[in-house]
Amino acid sequence: MSKNEKLFTHNSQASKFDLSSLTETISISRADIMEMVKKSVKKILKESNLNELEAWHGTVADFMKFSNSFAGTGEGSQVYGDGVYLTNVKDTGRWYAATIALKKATKGSNELKTMIGYLKNASFKFDLFNEMTPENFMQKRQILLNNLQSAMEKSATLETKSKYERLIQMVEPLNFEELKNLSVNLTHKAAQNYKRYVLTVEAPDTGYIDWTNNNRQFLQDIFNKISQKFDTSHVDFNKVKYFGDMFEKLRGWVHKKQFQQGEIIPQKELSLYLSQLGYTGIRVPTGFKHGGDGRGENLIIFHANDVSIVKRENL
Repeated sequence: MSKNEKLFTHNSQASKFDLSSLTETISISRADIMEMVKKSVKKILKESNLNELEAWHGTVADFMKFSNSFAGTGEGSQVYGDGVYLTNVKDTGRWYAATIALKKATKGSNELKTMIGYLKNASFKFDLFNEMTPENFMQKRQILLNNLQSAMEKSATLETKSKYERLIQMVEPLNFEELKNLSVNLTHKAAQNYKRYVLTVEAPDTGYIDWTNNNRQFLQDIFNKISQKFDTSHVDFNKVKYFGDMFEKLRGWVHKKQFQQGEIIPQKELSLYLSQLGYTGIRVPTGFKHGGDGRGENLIIFHANDVSIVKRENL
């Protein structure tokens, strides 16, 4: 090691650190010191959470670590790109947990889901409920009962007959409001079968793209970068209104022969490329297009490893 590279010589006998496994005299270069400083700074920042913010995630799944492989399996819409969806309003996290439970209840394979389906069929896909008023309530309820009775008589199995019979017994005593909300109440009852959780999450507080950003220079710069990676000929940049509008236009949707459909630029690849450009994720006002009641923001983190769960609460 040259004289210029050698900053100082340290004697192990005088050190407060345990250097017993090293030779009596060691030399530390400028590069060694810089590496130690970098590691120390990263550790301090991590321990003090100076670069993290608190957010929440509502779910019905039992887990304590996020994974990109499960993207889209929760609430499922993924309207703002691929990644981990968080909110900076805890109540919105609770709302998502309840929404997912309701979707699971509607799509799940259980008796209540089947009965809701029977009810929809007997009410002509809810037309009967939509047309129901306090004045024609008695008439509409009788039509529903007649349809249920007819379906029960045509049922091929005793099990199906039994379900229609229980629906008839359920509908007969209901008043206007109760009947109007019957399907909703059944769905909520089915949703009670799902455990709900709200997760407290630590996430990076910088590096996000604002979904509503309409700065033309920013949009032009990021569009040019994306154009280096993907074919963007299907997008007229002059008609782009804000970043989210550009994201959706880039993703696009193509209708192919034989009714095959797909994204022009796959959403997952587009989100991954934005991550490669150095962005943490996307920030969207809650309820801008989907989800929540307008309070706070939704955060979409491109990489699951950038977030950590610190607490899980049962709802």
